Amino acid sequence: MRGLTVGAVLACAALAVACSSPSTAAPAPPPPPPLSAAPPSTSPSAPAAQVVDCGGNVLAERTAAGLVDCAEAVAVITEYRAVEEGDEPIAVRGWTCGADGDTEIVVCEKAGLSFHTGQ
Repeated sequence: MRGLTVGAVLACAALAVACSSPSTAAPAPPPPPPLSAAPPSTSPSAPAAQVVDCGGNVLAERTAAGLVDCAEAVAVITEYRAVEEGDEPIAVRGWTCGADGDTEIVVCEKAGLSFHTGQ
């Protein structure tokens, strides 16, 4: 029985030494940089367009939420003009749209996105 106990102690000691020794494995290499879909800008200070002309007198504004799809903006403005009911804002396809009484510019907003008609 004594031989078994000494063997168990030696095995535990060997295991403890093996687990406490520094690892010999090399650290993992850093991940590669992400690939960019767009070529780098030639001007480091060139900002993205803040307003995009969607055609049909519709201008999409770049906001923190992003940029509305022009086809959707034009469709919403077209539908708004067909159902416009006075000065109060109305819901069109989930967008809240209303016209400025002085300039007649129509502004539509949804989820932080925005577009409007030109002057």
